[in-house]
Amino acid sequence: MFILSYLFFALTTSAHPFYLSVLEVHHNTSENTLECALKIFTDDLENAISDHSGKPLLNLGTSIEPDDADERIWDYIIAHINMQNHQLHYVGREGDLDAQWIYFEIPLTNQATATLSWSSLIHVLPSQKNILQLHTQNSQQTFIFDRRKTKHTLQFQP
Repeated sequence: MFILSYLFFALTTSAHPFYLSVLEVHHNTSENTLECALKIFTDDLENAISDHSGKPLLNLGTSIEPDDADERIWDYIIAHINMQNHQLHYVGREGDLDAQWIYFEIPLTNQATATLSWSSLIHVLPSQKNILQLHTQNSQQTFIFDRRKTKHTLQFQP
């Protein structure tokens, strides 16, 4: 019995890592924009950018973070997040050794829907899940992006 208890404990304490990023999107109806805040784990982002660009790690949140860190992060983001017929505009970033918050806006046209593609981190972390929370005037929608589904159609108007 002791051996079975020990085996169960050993199996349950060595849980598989969980890879997740979250994108909070608020539809600003007065400006007709999507205000976006992306939370992404620093180490995962650094590894993905290094893999994508072939350059060394950025050392985000440290005293040796390079001056071009924001540019390299944004290059990676726009390569892996895009919305059909819309431009993403970088607003800024804040973060530390654990997580980065990347802020951007998407000006909308008069379309009621648009397709968003999001494949960040999937090329280095096949079990990566990207969760989008879309807050519109009358609703909240949640979308999950992963290696099997990297595109969803978002609805902005009721």
